Amino acid sequence: FPCVASRSTSSTKENKRKGPAHLLEKMASEAEVEMQDVKVAGEPAAAPAAASAAAPNPFAEEPAAKVAGSSFPASSTATLEDHGRRHSRRTSSICQRHEIVMSHSHSHNAAHNRRHSVAEMAMRIQAVSMSADVDGENGEDEEDEEESTVSFREAVMTMVINCIGAGIVVFPSMMGGNGALVAPILCILGAGCCLECGILIADACTAVEESRKIVIRSYEMLANEILGKHGKIALIITKNSAMLGFIIVFLQLVVDSIVSMFLDGSDKEAERSLATQVRFFAVFPIFVLLAMLRDMSQLARVADFAAVAVVIVVSGILTGSCWRYFLVPMCEEGQEPSADCLAYTLTPPLTDDQGFVDILFVCGKSMAFFLFVFAMLGTVPTLRSQLEVRSDMPRILKTSFAIILSVYLVVMAIGYLGFGQAAPENALTGLAGPDPAFPIIAKSGSCCMIVNILLGMPIFAICVISVAESAGTGPIFRPLSPPNIWMRALMMAVLALASHGVPFVVEMIGIVSSVFGVCNNIFFPIALFHGAKKFSPQAPRNPKKLALHSCILLMGLLVLVFGLSGSVSKMMNLLAAEKAEMEAARLGTTTTTITTTTTMTGLPATSPEDPDANSEGDKDQTGEDDDEEPGDTKDDADSKNTDKSQEHKDEGDAKTSQDSKDRDGEPGDKSKDDTDSK
Repeated sequence: FPCVASRSTSSTKENKRKGPAHLLEKMASEAEVEMQDVKVAGEPAAAPAAASAAAPNPFAEEPAAKVAGSSFPASSTATLEDHGRRHSRRTSSICQRHEIVMSHSHSHNAAHNRRHSVAEMAMRIQAVSMSADVDGENGEDEEDEEESTVSFREAVMTMVINCIGAGIVVFPSMMGGNGALVAPILCILGAGCCLECGILIADACTAVEESRKIVIRSYEMLANEILGKHGKIALIITKNSAMLGFIIVFLQLVVDSIVSMFLDGSDKEAERSLATQVRFFAVFPIFVLLAMLRDMSQLARVADFAAVAVVIVVSGILTGSCWRYFLVPMCEEGQEPSADCLAYTLTPPLTDDQGFVDILFVCGKSMAFFLFVFAMLGTVPTLRSQLEVRSDMPRILKTSFAIILSVYLVVMAIGYLGFGQAAPENALTGLAGPDPAFPIIAKSGSCCMIVNILLGMPIFAICVISVAESAGTGPIFRPLSPPNIWMRALMMAVLALASHGVPFVVEMIGIVSSVFGVCNNIFFPIALFHGAKKFSPQAPRNPKKLALHSCILLMGLLVLVFGLSGSVSKMMNLLAAEKAEMEAARLGTTTTTITTTTTMTGLPATSPEDPDANSEGDKDQTGEDDDEEPGDTKDDADSKNTDKSQEHKDEGDAKTSQDSKDRDGEPGDKSKDDTDSK
């Protein structure tokens, strides 16, 4: 068309930027305008009504009688009609091609966005659910503003991505501490409890929505509707306390991952020193910068990297564990399980002085961990509010939990196969060495673990900070004001100090999850489900459901008691062992210094508290037998006393001789120097 050739350079660049679909659309619209001008030019000036009647269909062919009164000659009128028909056919073809291109373009873009935005959507849903409105009233007086566009597949992938994260590296140690039979049973029980509680949350949301005609968009909003203001405050406290504990765990996992990239774990003293430096001079500043984020819009754009990082970590653990199984020999009978040999057991490995109560402590701590790895039930109301069909939420939970449980069991079993009972807390650090070492797998897995944690940690920090900022209106509560920045940095400093004081990942997870995880994943869902019955009093009672909920509640109480006690007891033992190890290392350094001094001087190293050490050393060197007759002991003692008396007498004579020489005028300084040299 002529109008295409007359475009300016800037317009051409703009069209190139927007793509061919936009260019076709613009060309079609210009052709339509041109056809309208052509048809209007053939109309008589005295018949505006006829022109307006023809306007809705500018491409229709006009009858010959209609243009008889035109001022144009017949040849010109025929030419215009022919020109219009040609333009009509060309424009129709262009429009058809435009519709095809646009339909393919829209379908491709929709598929592309849907395929690549699942991880981003998962991160946004988790952020919204964790940092929900503290007042719990953000959906009472409004309709469903956002269009429900989350499909079944996307919802399942969202649950899987939100669940499988940094805790995957701890699973081999769970089976190492519980046995090949008990650990899978505990994992399945934990998954079953969390699945049932997630369904209870979805049912409670349905009951409230049908009664109040609102949309439940967050866990806090559901608690506010059913349990009231005090129940909502209790949920906020337990939820944010758990998140603070999770930040401590994430910080320690990042420190361990960085340290394992430089040391193989053979030198514990050097490892502790490097961990301290990495914690306060590398990880702490990064966490402070991430704590300055106000929302997840910046990090949500790179959420796909977090999902890819988890896949690489899982693949590294599986590959390294299988490889290690074929390289490390089995432990011989009576040999203690360690990194140098493999040993397996079906039940928790206990010593002779441990009994059934110790088994409860071990299992309680492990159950607390399994509740931690399924701790994404707080996202159920948010995800459910965005579903295309909200009644699909129970089916989505069952499908996603089946996928998550399968991944956990596979990683736990193969990791246990490669490490045995001596599986470390972090499987990636175990793959780093000392022998056998898989540096490529360990370092790549550690890097991916760091990426996953750094992209996910701000969600927890934003949630805690948003709750703190909603408590007041002063400068410290205003986001990113100078006092607010100092408050955020101080929070991360306290968490870094806590991580330095308690650098044990599994025990920290056990303490946090056995108290706050049990409340968020078991106690609150059961209370919300049975509290929601006031909105539908005509609903029939189900005795089987009531019995099942009673068993889950009892299990939660057992985890709360034995999980907390077992985690605290194990942490105290580890702290005592670490202190004893540091003391032994210090004493070993002192002994090494004394030995070095002895080698340089050629004299035996004798401490002031043991004056007879030289005598014992001489005795050992001369090869005297320690098993002497009883009668000889007294003679030896008398001889030693005689020798000591003779030594004191000789010293007295030497002193008297020195005094006499000084009185006779001999130079005393020279004698003193000789005595010092001797």
